[in-house]
Amino acid sequence: MAISEPAYLKLLHRGELQERVARSNEHLSACDMCGWKGGKGRTIGKLGVCRTGLLARISSYGPHHGEENPLRGWRR
Repeated sequence: MAISEPAYLKLLHRGELQERVARSNEHLSACDMCGWKGGKGRTIGKLGVCRTGLLARISSYGPHHGEENPLRGWRR
Protein backbone atom coordinates (compact mmCIF):
# COMPACT_ATOMS: atom_id res chain seq x y z
CA MET A 1 0.00 0.00 0.00
CA ALA A 2 1.43 3.38 -1.01
CA ILE A 3 1.68 6.13 1.55
CA SER A 4 -0.20 9.17 0.32
CA GLU A 5 1.19 12.65 0.72
CA PRO A 6 -0.71 15.01 3.04
CA ALA A 7 -2.79 17.63 1.21
CA TYR A 8 -0.85 20.54 2.74
CA LEU A 9 2.41 19.19 1.30
CA LYS A 10 0.83 18.91 -2.14
CA LEU A 11 -0.23 22.55 -1.85
CA LEU A 12 3.28 23.49 -0.76
CA HIS A 13 4.93 21.76 -3.72
CA ARG A 14 2.52 23.37 -6.19
CA GLY A 15 3.12 26.83 -4.70
CA GLU A 16 -0.54 27.18 -3.80
CA LEU A 17 0.04 27.15 -0.04
CA GLN A 18 1.91 30.47 -0.16
CA GLU A 19 -0.91 31.98 -2.22
CA ARG A 20 -3.49 30.83 0.32
CA VAL A 21 -1.46 32.26 3.18
CA ALA A 22 -1.24 35.60 1.38
CA ARG A 23 -5.01 35.66 0.72
CA SER A 24 -5.73 34.73 4.33
CA ASN A 25 -3.52 37.55 5.58
CA GLU A 26 -5.36 39.99 3.31
CA HIS A 27 -8.68 38.89 4.82
CA LEU A 28 -7.25 39.14 8.33
CA SER A 29 -6.08 42.67 7.68
CA ALA A 30 -9.43 43.65 6.15
CA CYS A 31 -11.28 41.92 9.02
CA ASP A 32 -13.83 40.33 6.70
CA MET A 33 -13.47 36.65 7.56
CA CYS A 34 -16.51 36.18 9.80
CA GLY A 35 -20.13 37.11 9.36
CA TRP A 36 -19.69 40.37 11.26
CA LYS A 37 -17.38 41.80 8.55
CA GLY A 38 -16.01 44.29 11.09
CA GLY A 39 -13.70 46.06 8.66
CA LYS A 40 -11.12 46.80 11.34
CA GLY A 41 -7.39 46.36 10.81
CA ARG A 42 -6.61 43.38 13.00
CA THR A 43 -2.97 43.39 11.90
CA ILE A 44 -2.52 46.89 13.36
CA GLY A 45 -4.15 46.07 16.71
CA LYS A 46 -7.76 47.10 16.07
CA LEU A 47 -10.73 45.00 17.20
CA GLY A 48 -13.95 44.53 15.27
CA VAL A 49 -17.45 43.84 16.57
CA CYS A 50 -16.47 40.26 17.40
CA ARG A 51 -13.64 41.55 19.64
CA THR A 52 -11.16 39.15 18.02
CA GLY A 53 -7.67 40.49 17.47
CA LEU A 54 -4.69 39.29 15.50
CA LEU A 55 -4.34 35.94 17.27
CA ALA A 56 -7.80 34.47 16.65
CA ARG A 57 -8.29 30.83 17.60
CA ILE A 58 -10.78 28.29 16.35
CA SER A 59 -12.11 26.25 19.23
CA SER A 60 -14.01 23.76 17.09
CA TYR A 61 -15.48 23.22 13.68
CA GLY A 62 -18.02 20.94 12.11
CA PRO A 63 -21.57 20.88 10.80
CA HIS A 64 -24.17 22.57 12.94
CA HIS A 65 -27.56 21.75 11.47
CA GLY A 66 -29.37 24.26 13.68
CA GLU A 67 -27.87 27.25 11.86
CA GLU A 68 -29.38 29.21 9.00
CA ASN A 69 -29.13 27.58 5.56
CA PRO A 70 -26.31 29.84 4.23
CA LEU A 71 -24.15 28.96 7.24
CA ARG A 72 -24.71 25.23 7.38
CA GLY A 73 -24.41 24.33 3.70
CA TRP A 74 -26.44 21.81 1.79
CA ARG A 75 -25.12 18.48 3.10
CA ARG A 76 -26.48 16.89 6.25
